[in-house]
Amino acid sequence: MSEDEFISVLIDEMRVKIKNMEDNLILIEEFSDNIRAVQEVKLGLHSMKGLFAYLDEEYSSIRVLTHQLEDRFNSDPYGSINHIRVYLHQCKVLIELINNTTKIDVDLVFQDLYLSLNPGMPEERLYRINVAINPKSEKKIARMLSLINRMARLGKIIKSVPDESELLSIKDFDHSYIDIITKENKYIIINEIVKIAEITSYEIEERSIADMLEEKVILRSQRIASKVEIATDELQQLILSVDALMNLEEYNHDKIYAELDCIRHKMISFKQLPVEIILKQLPKIVAKLSKKLNKPVDLRISGGEININRDVLQIMSDVLLVLIHNSMTHGIDAASKESIISITVTEEDNNWIFEIADNGKGIDAGKIWNRGIELGLIDQYDEFSREIALSLVFLSGFTDIENTSIISGRGMGLSSVKKDLQSINGTINLQSINGTKITISIPIE
Repeated sequence: MSEDEFISVLIDEMRVKIKNMEDNLILIEEFSDNIRAVQEVKLGLHSMKGLFAYLDEEYSSIRVLTHQLEDRFNSDPYGSINHIRVYLHQCKVLIELINNTTKIDVDLVFQDLYLSLNPGMPEERLYRINVAINPKSEKKIARMLSLINRMARLGKIIKSVPDESELLSIKDFDHSYIDIITKENKYIIINEIVKIAEITSYEIEERSIADMLEEKVILRSQRIASKVEIATDELQQLILSVDALMNLEEYNHDKIYAELDCIRHKMISFKQLPVEIILKQLPKIVAKLSKKLNKPVDLRISGGEININRDVLQIMSDVLLVLIHNSMTHGIDAASKESIISITVTEEDNNWIFEIADNGKGIDAGKIWNRGIELGLIDQYDEFSREIALSLVFLSGFTDIENTSIISGRGMGLSSVKKDLQSINGTINLQSINGTKITISIPIE
């Protein structure tokens, strides 16, 4: 599936998480000891960090910031409300920029929050530099290239019209400007501009994220119009099927059943996408984790062609990320040279089945059992049960290690997985003897 459709799924999931956190922040303000609301915000931040991991490396700073907010919220939920609110607001701004395919420096969106959490950080500003080059110049292209190179030395160019690649293939241009993020002031910028011959006029304008967002409204409208046109064609086919059913001249059970079945499948297809839309992002994530943990892993994926409801995809994008993190962090052995993680998606008995397996060291059920006794979850005199021991890892807040890693979270990953799956009537089964296998079953509705 296209990158645009994948981004759309991520954005929808982010909006749900943001709204849920905003609602729970209000509850915490009213009742600071509301444990459920505090836990919801913790899970929300954890999920946002995971969702941003599906995006490009340029969003890594947001994951670091989210982790910083998690730490602050864990130590002082009530005192962190304002910071979390600013974070959620800026996430919504960023979502609109992503949705409008705007190229933007992510750090700039969260600049005020960064400065608030980390006093003393240098401040950057966004400028638009409009320039006019003598239309009679025979070196117009060279002058613009010179301007781009000079501005690049002052900061980070996020947009250039025309851009450097276009300048190599065009002969002329009318309008030109550069958007740049820099710590330098306007006078430093002017000093560089005036060194370039044949620039007849220039204007430097300090801009904001809102300015850039406004520019993208037309582009966004065009994209929506294109999608609506496609959806309209599909809807027209559905209407024709309904008309055919209504215009049957005589009662015919087989024909009616065939038309109804056709209509049902078309209606289902409106809300389904290939599961490949989330699976294709996983190799990049595994590669990053492999490098960070020094654990080479062979990731094997199958079943990407299966169509699944959008709401299920949104849940499973987060679920798969948690499970892969856990497998890479706790299951896969760094000493092994043949580590494998496999993800298989199938349809069986009117259910979507996700199977996530690894050939790592598995889960020490005995250690989990003893930890359960320490936490008072199991009576020390109970007979050991491997099945009961493994079920403990899905309890909220349970962890079998005292110092959890930054990558795998704080013992609430699997509990959030189970909760998310229950919201779509899904079930999860864990087996761990030689390696670990997790089977998720979600009813096709």
